[in-house]
Amino acid sequence: RRRPDGTLEYLGRTDDQIKLRGFRIEPGEIEAALTHHPTVKEAAVTVAADDGTARLVALVALGSGSPHGGPADGGREAQVEDWNAVFETTHADATDGELTFNIKGWNDSLTGEPIPEEHMREWVDTTVARLLDGPAGRVLEIGCGTGLLMWRLLPHVTEYTGTDFSRPAVEWLRDGLRRRPAQRARLHHREATDFTGVGAASTDLVVINSVVQYFPDRAYLDAVLDRAVDATAGQGRVFVGDVRNLALAPQFYTRQALAHAGPGATAQDVARAAAELASRDSELLVSPEYFTALAARSPRVTGVEVLPRRGRHRNEMSLYRYDVVLHVGDRPAAPEAEAVTWGDQVHDLASLSARLDGGGPDALLVRGVPNARLTRDNELLRMPADATAVDPEHLWALADSTPYRVSVSWAGADPRGAMDVLLVRKGAHDGRPLLVPHPAPKPSARLTNTPTRHRRTTEEQSAAEGLRSWLAGRLPAHLLPARIIEVDALPRTGTGKLDRGALGGLVTTGRTAAQSDNAAAAPRTGLEQTLADAWAQVLGLPGIGVHDNFFALGGDSLLAVRAVARCRQAGVQLTVRQLLSQQTVAALAAALDEENHD
Repeated sequence: RRRPDGTLEYLGRTDDQIKLRGFRIEPGEIEAALTHHPTVKEAAVTVAADDGTARLVALVALGSGSPHGGPADGGREAQVEDWNAVFETTHADATDGELTFNIKGWNDSLTGEPIPEEHMREWVDTTVARLLDGPAGRVLEIGCGTGLLMWRLLPHVTEYTGTDFSRPAVEWLRDGLRRRPAQRARLHHREATDFTGVGAASTDLVVINSVVQYFPDRAYLDAVLDRAVDATAGQGRVFVGDVRNLALAPQFYTRQALAHAGPGATAQDVARAAAELASRDSELLVSPEYFTALAARSPRVTGVEVLPRRGRHRNEMSLYRYDVVLHVGDRPAAPEAEAVTWGDQVHDLASLSARLDGGGPDALLVRGVPNARLTRDNELLRMPADATAVDPEHLWALADSTPYRVSVSWAGADPRGAMDVLLVRKGAHDGRPLLVPHPAPKPSARLTNTPTRHRRTTEEQSAAEGLRSWLAGRLPAHLLPARIIEVDALPRTGTGKLDRGALGGLVTTGRTAAQSDNAAAAPRTGLEQTLADAWAQVLGLPGIGVHDNFFALGGDSLLAVRAVARCRQAGVQLTVRQLLSQQTVAALAAALDEENHD
């Protein structure tokens, strides 16, 4: 009902009526109108009053005629095009950087801030060390970027071929090679799936480093790796580096939500924000089990190593990413290892070292070593370790203090990041890779996420606006829903009837825990309003406060490209780089005003 001051009061609802806006509303009338739309299979109407203001909300499940029901290839191609736009922009801006150590555009996803130089140098050095730990005469690098690895590999290889789908990056590297004529390399502007001119078994080492996260889906990853394996000679390797670990996604999103949470955020706020970040992630996350499944189905892959990232600095790469080495061609059988469990037969580094001293076994496999890097994250998720946690670097250091070679593995895809460690006595099986045995995953195992979901989420917002406009010509104003949300299916009772009591659980406020009352401040100028409108459209949110952080709301590089495009359509000229550096509407508007005045 309407209060004396003109505001509306939410009185409540019955199963068949909603009392709102001074009217008795029958949801069936709105639902019937919605289901007359050719793309809507079923619809339900409820009320959201979570922010103190009652609003009609419609939930719709779309049928096969929906514009989102097209072939997967369409979303895949669009996702590749989006990432191409990101890197065309990023690399064009980066071409004034240092030739052999260009780290422009390398930002930490947890905070949105540039990764410190010393962290990046460690990341490069540890990656190159793994690449050169085996045959590396003929090298093919897919996604060579700005040449961080290329310049360090060239002195050690006989042939180098690099490909990248960013034309500015390829042209910049070609210019750099012309200035260093002694360095011989071939560079091609190509998509990752394009192996034109690469012969079968013609390469000793295929490098796909820090690239997989930009692949649109698992099918695309399958295609690239199948071609990479075909291109690899016997006794060669395929190195897949810096892979985002799907098994540790909850830890990553929780840490990301905490990085942007306000001082008054509760655990429930953080959990809700983490779930929102997960739903909007546009990058590919891969379970380590994907690679053990690949080894099981590919006759040429005879061994797989899944290795946590090395390094003593703490950042998203060392915490949540891993490297994979696929070994191609026949190899001698792995040594039989005595297997023990951490926390049982051995419980800390001292007891492990004691077991290796003197007459220790030729090979020892230690299962389930808790990862000290993830102690804080696991405690936040209420999954504390039940045994002494160890930093992976301390496990690798056993190779210096004991007569054993050491391999640390994440192949088990443990949800807490626990590791398996294989120690093989030096001299007993030298020359063989240390392969930690793991069975192929179950058919039901989730091997990757679906990064194109973020595209569908933001497209649904546009589709919902179109559906609301369509309704406006068929219903009176007081029956128009304030929001229309797409769901996979409406909740049903055991007898198959619509469960209206469960509808509220499908409605979200559209704002994350990172936002506070201050953060929700309304735009104050026309420029701020234009920026806020563009952000709201691409993020699929009903409104944006001028102090809201783009990344805290679930934004990423892809959505930044779209936001910039919408701003340009509205007459505001800015770059992706500006949005990435000024991450709130207020800061970005101020920077643009200052630039225009200059």
